[in-house]
Amino acid sequence: PLGVKNTYYSINAGPATPGTTITFPNTFGVFNYTITYWSEDWSGNVETANSASITVKSGTGTIRLTWNGTPGPDDSAS
Repeated sequence: PLGVKNTYYSINAGPATPGTTITFPNTFGVFNYTITYWSEDWSGNVETANSASITVKSGTGTIRLTWNGTPGPDDSAS
């Protein structure tokens, strides 16, 4: 297995964005977000999308998508 080629995410059903770091803008008030994320391997297999709900309360924030488990020998997950 060659591991993950790309990871993508979408915020509130918006456009697919490549990457594993999501930065939320500085806000005032309470904002709820639904993040949908999925990865593709080097063979073109795309995993079923997962989702998570988060709440940002007045301010900014950055989250990073990481893999749960031990990457294989050719995975570049960090």
